[in-house]
Amino acid sequence: MHISLRQLEIFKCVAKYLSFTHAAGVLHLSQPAVSTQIKNLEEQIDLKLFEMVGKQLVMTDAARTLLEKVDAIQSEVDNFGYLVNSLKNIEAGQLTISIPAAAQIQLMRLISAFNKKYPLIELEIILEDRIAQLKLLQDNKSDICIMGTPPAKTALESIVLFSYKTWVIAPINYLNYSNKKKIIPVSALDGETFIVTDIYSNSRTIFEKMFSKVNTRLININNGYSVKYAVYNNMGLAVVSDITLESEFEGVYYQKLNIKGFPISSDVCLVHRNKKLLSPASKTFRDFAIGFYNKN
Repeated sequence: MHISLRQLEIFKCVAKYLSFTHAAGVLHLSQPAVSTQIKNLEEQIDLKLFEMVGKQLVMTDAARTLLEKVDAIQSEVDNFGYLVNSLKNIEAGQLTISIPAAAQIQLMRLISAFNKKYPLIELEIILEDRIAQLKLLQDNKSDICIMGTPPAKTALESIVLFSYKTWVIAPINYLNYSNKKKIIPVSALDGETFIVTDIYSNSRTIFEKMFSKVNTRLININNGYSVKYAVYNNMGLAVVSDITLESEFEGVYYQKLNIKGFPISSDVCLVHRNKKLLSPASKTFRDFAIGFYNKN
């Protein structure tokens, strides 16, 4: 039996899109070439991988089982390449980093400093929410993610880079509690409008925990970075982290309210799969990031 990595790549792509035509376009091959490769693979393993149900291409049970192994094989091939590069001590290559859009101001300073020191490393930066970041790690499409503390009992390794605080902010002309020295009970915000975002974000989790017994009107925005601008424009209050705020705008466009239980401290972590052999570029970035925040 002789199965090539190219055949496995084609199989995985067809399984993803359940379309020979779509897979052919993604792989820059002709549709007949993709069909032939799948047929050859089926003949070599003596198993049917796909079948037509009506007009829909579907995977067989055998294909679903083999797909799990293909992912493991691809990961091992990547690890082999990383090992070869590490033996050569190459400070070059490619690096994909995922960061939360809401924290891009803070994190772009880190990435910019890294890029200046290691210009030979080709960077791809992906801005995503927390759930999408975890999916990128799961699918091995991001080498490193920078995010809040990852969920417990996951196959991820994390290193705390720095901590930040989460506040309740209000428009600058919000007069209900203009005395900043007075501690405001959470219950006093009953009936207020809050700008909220992604239900899996840390700010949303804190909001739901702290205001679970308070009646609030919610305005949902699907971009965490935009929440503060809604507050600046008098749409309501919000629970936001200080890494998303421009400090020079405090007292101009927004104010931090002295709410009981706030501010709340949380961590930002560098995260990668714990069984993934890091490439030299990934190791270099990890070490640089740790040193960057230790200095700052």
